[in-house]
Amino acid sequence: DYAEMEGYEVLEAENGEEALRILDREQPGVVISDIMMPVMDGLELLKRIHTGGNDVPVIIMTAFGTIERAVKAMKLGAADFITKPIDLDMMLQVVKRVLTRAELEQKVKQQEQQMKEDLHLASMIQRCMLPQNLDTPLLSLNLRYEPLIEIGGDYLTAQAYGDDRIGVALYDVTGHGVAASLVATMIHHQLSHLMAKPSPPYEILHQINQFATEKFCVTGIFFTLVIVQIDARQGILTAANAGHPDILVWRAERDAFETIASHTLPVGIQQFPLQESHQTVLPLASGDRILLYTDGFTETRLKNNELLGRKAFMEMIQPWIRLPSPEFLDRTFQETAGRRAGEPTDDLTLVVVDRK
Repeated sequence: DYAEMEGYEVLEAENGEEALRILDREQPGVVISDIMMPVMDGLELLKRIHTGGNDVPVIIMTAFGTIERAVKAMKLGAADFITKPIDLDMMLQVVKRVLTRAELEQKVKQQEQQMKEDLHLASMIQRCMLPQNLDTPLLSLNLRYEPLIEIGGDYLTAQAYGDDRIGVALYDVTGHGVAASLVATMIHHQLSHLMAKPSPPYEILHQINQFATEKFCVTGIFFTLVIVQIDARQGILTAANAGHPDILVWRAERDAFETIASHTLPVGIQQFPLQESHQTVLPLASGDRILLYTDGFTETRLKNNELLGRKAFMEMIQPWIRLPSPEFLDRTFQETAGRRAGEPTDDLTLVVVDRK
């Protein structure tokens, strides 16, 4: 046999059914099949191989008068075809080409699988770095995070200063995936250091902006950021907002929202001066609720092709704003998904802080 002379091991089958039996116990590098065969023709064999989950490449042999069937075979997933009468040298060229392509495809699949496993591990690490829910006699913190892919650019840093005082930073890095996640991780470590002491939010904002503009200025990467400090015993909320969606403060007594808009540009675009006007201080009463969220909510594309927006987001959550935090989070994510047109297009993070 010419192929054996060229160093190939050859297995032969008289028809498609016998070929399938061979494929149950062997895994050849390529299958060469005539279109016209007794018992089972080449097109049926091709279908059966693929529906059975076998990804072995199939080369179809066809006569000049049945070229349209070869085209059909290619549409069904054949790797290539050769015409009769068979030119043996040409056949071996096709076989080599198909085997080389199959080897490259296998390497790509292995790399994709490795990347998938790496992303899953990175996602687990990222989630391990998120703060735990907090519940003290004076306040509580609950959160939910759903990345667009396994790792994302939304991130949260929290620091407790005893049972009555916490600091929380929520930030959203431009882009998705590995680059955004790496930047978010670096910011997390830097913010954890800066928030170790209860410095005023505007000072932390200024320092993290200096860090970001120095480290990421050549990348074009920036991020929006909110930093809040809640002193539950004194009843004070202090917040700094750098290009992030408005902080929502639900006033229990008035059953109404109050908002804290952005004070500065997003972090990492350009340096800005240290000034106390880059933060807001508000009184905080018992029963008040603070909501921090990323723009994955307000920029949700609705079924009428419009964006949800801040106003509609506030109107949406108003009916269940008094629910306990875990139920509030579930309801908000469910309702957002129900209104959304298609799949999500951005990471979603929502943080609920209650002053008891």
